[in-house]
Amino acid sequence: MVPFVVSEPMEPHQSAPLHIISGRFERVPTLFINVGLPKRRSVAGNGGLVGNDGPTHHGVFDLAYLSTIPNVTVAAPKAGNEFRAMLHHTIDQGVNYIDTAYPYHGGQSEVVVGRALKDGNYRERVHLATKLPCWEVKSADDFDRLLNEQLGKLQTDHIDFYLLHALNKERLLQVRDLGVREWAEGAIADGRIVGS
Repeated sequence: MVPFVVSEPMEPHQSAPLHIISGRFERVPTLFINVGLPKRRSVAGNGGLVGNDGPTHHGVFDLAYLSTIPNVTVAAPKAGNEFRAMLHHTIDQGVNYIDTAYPYHGGQSEVVVGRALKDGNYRERVHLATKLPCWEVKSADDFDRLLNEQLGKLQTDHIDFYLLHALNKERLLQVRDLGVREWAEGAIADGRIVGS
């Protein structure tokens, strides 16, 4: 299982930030409108027909949704090498934000994205985001354990954005009480999360 890439056929690219989004694509039209993307749109994610990302997010829904957006083409690579080539092409066309997460594709999405970004200087050309799997946090020690595991999978010493994944009221109270804010400030101070 590998992530999929959505991109229009090659043509000159206007200068505007493009984004790679994974997970829930209901954000895409808002991003297109708010970011003011040019006619050429590139999006990549972890859905497609390549696998189930969980009980409420199956890639086939991403495909059905994305196919309604004008000027977007969906491509589902069959193997990691094909994904790597598509991701490199997309970054070469101006994509500057990559978002992945701990659970996608049985925990392998970060591994595949990390391998693809390690080739050449692609990691340095993008803002990389992943997510703290809040449901995995049982103690304050889990914050470091999970981030360090994710950095290893992504083959990088830092990420640009660290989001709280699948946050609901119960999990918010739990991670707050375990000191997630103070921990995040420490991870920023030690350079594992750099912000952008």
